[in-house]
Amino acid sequence: MHWQLPWRAQVALLIGLSGCLLLAALHWGVMPIGLYDIFTSLWRPESDNIQHLILLQFRLPHTLVCVAVGVIFALSGLVMQAVLQNPLADPSLMGVASGAALGAVVAIMGVIPWLQLEVTWLSVSIAAFVGAMLISACIDQLGQRAAGDITTLLLASMAINALCGASMTFLQLIAPPQTLKNVTLWLMGHIPTPDPTLLAVLVGCACLYLGYLMRQTQRLNALLLGETVCVTLGLRVKSYQRQLLLIMTCMMALAVSITGIIGFVGLLVPHAARLWVGADHQRLLPITAILGGALMVSADLVARLLIAPAQLPIGIVTAWLGAPCFIALLLQSKYRSPC
Repeated sequence: MHWQLPWRAQVALLIGLSGCLLLAALHWGVMPIGLYDIFTSLWRPESDNIQHLILLQFRLPHTLVCVAVGVIFALSGLVMQAVLQNPLADPSLMGVASGAALGAVVAIMGVIPWLQLEVTWLSVSIAAFVGAMLISACIDQLGQRAAGDITTLLLASMAINALCGASMTFLQLIAPPQTLKNVTLWLMGHIPTPDPTLLAVLVGCACLYLGYLMRQTQRLNALLLGETVCVTLGLRVKSYQRQLLLIMTCMMALAVSITGIIGFVGLLVPHAARLWVGADHQRLLPITAILGGALMVSADLVARLLIAPAQLPIGIVTAWLGAPCFIALLLQSKYRSPC
């Protein structure tokens, strides 16, 4: 007889393990911080305690960015897979990553001199966000001209992604050595320590994103059953798909503009969650959000500790962790298949 934990116990266990992972992220670093200091700094911080300052001003905001971005990437992957009805779809298909990358490269290189932008983390993030939204808007307009046909939308996305990639390659080819280094580091992904306002915006958007999608579980489940069922339920499929893609694009643009390109989270996490809990979005959404945050925190820990005191770009680590895990999941799902 196959024994399995009840659903609520599984969620509680996953939340508990994720909490332990968060404590590990707050503890480990160039200067390890003990559990007692972690809890006292959260409840009664002391301004003259160096460990409390490190935790509250650097390590805690850094970890919260990891969690929020992981949630956004994972949920965006789930939305993309629901809209396309393809468990291997990736949110980068909508041109968000390529648009953000092109915007960031333009800002770092100062390609548009009349803007007179000082190359700072904030200016690069703003340029990346604008680039992501512009490219996604172009793809959306092409999709509308095709009467909302998803296949045409994907083909247009592939073409514009290729155009952005070629433009970035050209800019990197003519970039000075130091500028090229800065561009390469941004493209490999990074987790910054933002100011409190931006951190609050990012965490708030991640929570609102999850809350909105949790209210859409019945509609998301209906999308999996095909257009005929959706019409029977009174759901305008193409309009609803476009609405989901628009919200997903805005969230992805925000996350990518802050962290750069981080692969595999939006592809791996929803696929793993679906193999675990099935296709019902009532269960799939919270599990995907928790796993997304946990994966990003894990990758950041590895990036922080592997070559300490230096830190690897987190995009490298997510590829190292994500690619083998994804291959294993694909093989497992193939062997489970009755075909």
